[in-house]
Amino acid sequence: MRIETMLRANAAYSGLAALVLIVGGSNLAHVFAVDARLSIGVGFGLLGWVVFLLWGAGRPQHLPRVAPMAAAGDVGWIVGAGIILAIPGTMSGSGKVALAVATVGVAVFAILQVTELRRIRVRL
Repeated sequence: MRIETMLRANAAYSGLAALVLIVGGSNLAHVFAVDARLSIGVGFGLLGWVVFLLWGAGRPQHLPRVAPMAAAGDVGWIVGAGIILAIPGTMSGSGKVALAVATVGVAVFAILQVTELRRIRVRL
């Protein structure tokens, strides 16, 4: 799979998560035992991520810089989620399960992107 396609797929996944967090922010906040502003704020932050990914995917001349940044951003999400999951009382059990499941998806994109970046660089 080409890196542009991965970035677009990552954007779609992130966009869906953003939509869920923004539209269902208050309800999810109650279920996940977090402040609604946090849930909605993360959703809007993800919208910014989506814009960045789509912008980068549509500009081949920027891919050498954007693609590694996207992979690093995904790794950052994984590390941050791991910290949140490890700290007791940060959110409810169902919130931690939802975060863990979402993070597995992010990890898949990170692995695919890093693998493709290595392949491209070897070929260059």
